[in-house]
Amino acid sequence: MRWDIRRTGTLVLLILLPACSWLRSGVSPEEVRLATADEVRACSERGTVDVSVYDRPSELKRGEAALAGELLSLARQSAVQLGGDTLVPHGAIVDGSRVYGVYRCRR
Repeated sequence: MRWDIRRTGTLVLLILLPACSWLRSGVSPEEVRLATADEVRACSERGTVDVSVYDRPSELKRGEAALAGELLSLARQSAVQLGGDTLVPHGAIVDGSRVYGVYRCRR
């Protein structure tokens, strides 16, 4: 069997191609925005995420704003994994969890 340049090139591509898997495309969690249902009418729906944090019952409960911020941060990370760039909250925070709709609005 003769080893030629085409086989060498193919072998190099097969070895190096998986190394590109660390490259990210799309948005970062910080770029995911929060919107209302009216604002996402022209967007494509990517799914829903149900995020939660441990909200232990105690006298020193964390503030509602801190809890909402932690849930939003988790939802943004999940939105990126689903290929979304916009979140819409579905309902209120209940027992430390909240459901968000994930949408892709930017092209």
